[in-house]
Amino acid sequence: MGGCLSSSASPPSEAKAKQETQPEAVAPKKPETAPTASKRDVVVGSVTLRDEDGNERLGVEDDRKTMEEEEYDYPSTLQEELNEVLEAVYEVISEEDIQNYQRYLDDIAKQEIAEQSAKAKTPAPVFELVDQDNERTSLEQLCQKGPVVLQFYRGKWCPHCNAGLMKYNKYLPKIKEHGASLVAISPMLPDGSQFLASKRDLDYAVLSDCGNTVARKYKVTFVVPEFIRPTFESWGHDVPKANGDDLWEIPLAATFVINKKREIVWSFVDNDHGVWAEP
Repeated sequence: MGGCLSSSASPPSEAKAKQETQPEAVAPKKPETAPTASKRDVVVGSVTLRDEDGNERLGVEDDRKTMEEEEYDYPSTLQEELNEVLEAVYEVISEEDIQNYQRYLDDIAKQEIAEQSAKAKTPAPVFELVDQDNERTSLEQLCQKGPVVLQFYRGKWCPHCNAGLMKYNKYLPKIKEHGASLVAISPMLPDGSQFLASKRDLDYAVLSDCGNTVARKYKVTFVVPEFIRPTFESWGHDVPKANGDDLWEIPLAATFVINKKREIVWSFVDNDHGVWAEP
């Protein structure tokens, strides 16, 4: 509870960006359990259980009702929740889709994006983007008020992103207690950011980084390989439509904590975009 503001998080493995903490600085915890690329978890994160507008499919709600009737134990951590999404998805997709997705995950891992991403003890790349209210928000303005928790996500079509952003929203009061602010950034067009923020009742800034200009500065983007794109489209992942371009470029679920001096003091980046920092 309140781990977002903890300075005692243990560093992740070599496959993740190194972390630095500062007393009382906002710092999400490393996930307690990170899914691996085993058969059980090969669908990490991208197979949607929602349509392109972020609405849950009926089958998912039916499954949840069944689980409630069976005295289902709700997940206590974000990663547990994400893992349960994966398990549900695995039950309804084809073996061919699973194999393609495994190949896709392997492709991302080979790029070692996490190892090359922006690190702690370095200046945070500045930005000025439009939020869900069509107002411009800059890192400079945010840092004048206090520390900043910066969360990159893929888009409204991503079930992990929906779960992660809503989980962070629950911890927003704790973040504000420390005089900090929370900001989420995706490459979606402004109307997509507006829809997601409204649909999920997010009480923090959701910014549109069209063309991944900012995400590239933090070195957390990758291009979805061509071989998996038809599968994405069959799942309702219309990335070009959401982003307003044909690049198929999206970011990892990277988290950065930035102090008032605009320095990165903590980061969490995993090459598996289904792994998020625990709030």
